Amino acid sequence: MSDKAKNTRKRSFSESWLQDDRFKPWIRKVSSDESLFYCIICNKEMSCYSSHVARHANSASHKDKMKQNISDDNISPRTKISKYNIKFQKEWLDIALFKPWLREVSNDKRAFFYTFCNKSFIGDLSNVYRHAFSKKHVEQNKQQETDEDVDMIEESISLKERRKLAEIRYAALIADRNIPFQTAKDILNFFQEIGKDSDVLQKMSMSRKKCTNIISNVLCPIETDRVVESIRNTKFSIFIDETSDISNEKWMTFLVRFVDSETLDIRTQLVKLINIDAKSSSADKIFYAFQNEMWRLQIPFTNIIALSCDNAPVMIGKYTSFKRKLEETCKHLLTFACPCHFAALIAHSACAKIPEYCEEFLKEILNYINSSPKCSAIYRDFSDCFLETSHNILKLSHTRWLSRHSCIERIFESWDAIKLFLTDMALADKSKSAKDLMSVMGSYDVKAYFLFLEHILDHFNSFNAFFQATETRIHLLQPKSVKFLTTICKYFLKPKLLKTVCNNIEFSQKENQKPLQEINLGSECEEYLDEFIKEGPTDTMYNYKCNIITNIGENCLQFYVTAAEEISKRLPINDNFCPH
Repeated sequence: MSDKAKNTRKRSFSESWLQDDRFKPWIRKVSSDESLFYCIICNKEMSCYSSHVARHANSASHKDKMKQNISDDNISPRTKISKYNIKFQKEWLDIALFKPWLREVSNDKRAFFYTFCNKSFIGDLSNVYRHAFSKKHVEQNKQQETDEDVDMIEESISLKERRKLAEIRYAALIADRNIPFQTAKDILNFFQEIGKDSDVLQKMSMSRKKCTNIISNVLCPIETDRVVESIRNTKFSIFIDETSDISNEKWMTFLVRFVDSETLDIRTQLVKLINIDAKSSSADKIFYAFQNEMWRLQIPFTNIIALSCDNAPVMIGKYTSFKRKLEETCKHLLTFACPCHFAALIAHSACAKIPEYCEEFLKEILNYINSSPKCSAIYRDFSDCFLETSHNILKLSHTRWLSRHSCIERIFESWDAIKLFLTDMALADKSKSAKDLMSVMGSYDVKAYFLFLEHILDHFNSFNAFFQATETRIHLLQPKSVKFLTTICKYFLKPKLLKTVCNNIEFSQKENQKPLQEINLGSECEEYLDEFIKEGPTDTMYNYKCNIITNIGENCLQFYVTAAEEISKRLPINDNFCPH
């Protein structure tokens, strides 16, 4: 290889240059390229030839810049150059003046970066201050502030649009997953709280199995232990009921109500869902499962002061029942059967005295309207003609007897529309079902019975609704029951007996009842019957209508008598505290 080739060969940066007194005040290593060196005086990079380093040190340009730096601050060359050995300090980033534009250079501990000017420098704090007040930097700063104002406006508009899109997606999720609307705000607040730590929110994961495991293995044991620890040391009432899930597993709820010893608040808590044998749910097996759970949780039976349950014989039967088994252990047990369930049973028994075709009409009219899309569309057109707000006829439930009042109310709201709809279907389509329903609807007594039921069932619903409350109202059960009985009795009993309704009056005896014509059937029903009797043009028709009215009065009287007897038997009329 020739001498010329040796002289032109590139070489790497030599660490010895940093120790050479001629070069060390100003030469620096370029971390990204070992074939270059950096002169901090001239602020330029050059190739690492030995001759170039020495030549640059002796160049007129380099020497002039060295002299210029000395004359600026009137200090010695050694003092001036030594300033460049100071490393960048992170504390400088906390100075308010520098925060918008000063940044650290990650690959060079001596350098710092000016974002406004898009340049990097090496120096001490005085150099940063000097640049901050330079004319060029001030101009760049003003321009940057103008650009940021525009960006903030654009970002604000963009944020508003993103918020709307997010709200739409959230509402779609609520609807798609059939989540109750009233919980939407609580769910959003929860995730906004978690979102304060965005890293945690991004790392969260949840699946059906994981959610089930967290509830079953983490939350449930902790909550159960907390409730059990509370009721081990205080008196409590128990709520027992049987239920079945979609897999036909049978469960018994073990619910307790107690006074929290720390806050003195009344709490209702679920202790356990106890699995019971679906093949045989006798009183012995239900009590045995409950007893084992009490022993396993080490809860004393003596802490139980009251039992609340439904009115099934297996729960409160006179001879063999859960209640009787529990009373053997808890001698002073109080039993509270569900008053709302009692109200439903009373309504069920009383409504059996009303002709069956009234109930059948409530069922059949809904089935006929929904029998085909054509019938539904035609009925909707008739409803629109009468400007009705709701087109739906409510379904009469076999198990929820208190829904009867709502069904009858809706029938009366759509009475004229239903009547014309059935007439149209009977004439246009010659529908036999429509003719039969129209015949029932046209009977003189059907509307009278509906008006009577609408009037009297409202009292049953009011009694039921009063005890469907979160606050404690058990102390009002006896006076409310007496008031309920008195309200029913005032429609058919003689006034002098109303003050003694609690004294085992024979409601079915004729001498205790008002004359049939004086029995109150409700103002609307009586107005309807008065108009009905006035329409008779002949004596024969008049007598016929009188017979109809008499028959209506007798059936309604039987309703009153049955309701009064059932209330006296099932509700705590003669007991000042509890029914059993």
